[in-house]
Amino acid sequence: MPEKSGGISAVLLHKGYQSQTLCVLIDRIRANAAANARKSEAQSGRVLTVLDRTNPDATDRVAQLVRRILDKRSITRTVGPDDDLRGCGLSSLDIVNLMLAVETEFALRIPEREMTPANFRSIARIAALVAATPR
Repeated sequence: MPEKSGGISAVLLHKGYQSQTLCVLIDRIRANAAANARKSEAQSGRVLTVLDRTNPDATDRVAQLVRRILDKRSITRTVGPDDDLRGCGLSSLDIVNLMLAVETEFALRIPEREMTPANFRSIARIAALVAATPR
């Protein structure tokens, strides 16, 4: 049995993925997220940078990411900054997708040791993580 660790690996191990497939799966998910971001930029006819964002507040940007995931699952519940995201209807896979979306949105790489359920429990905790993560 592989040693348990925090972060995305723990989430995937909990879901039954084999440890040797984790790196490949994580890389594939990140590549897909980056490709989708590039596709979206190409469709809009312009390339956006972090400086082009109209909403510089990290909490609002994280809230928008959470809202997109909830909308895809047809969950209409209002989510406050300190609400537990699992309690609001996000599954563990949704949390993994949120982790990757945060990396893409803020153009940063969150260290795996920081990808813990506690750091992704609420919008406020994610915004604090983003603020503390060097770019």
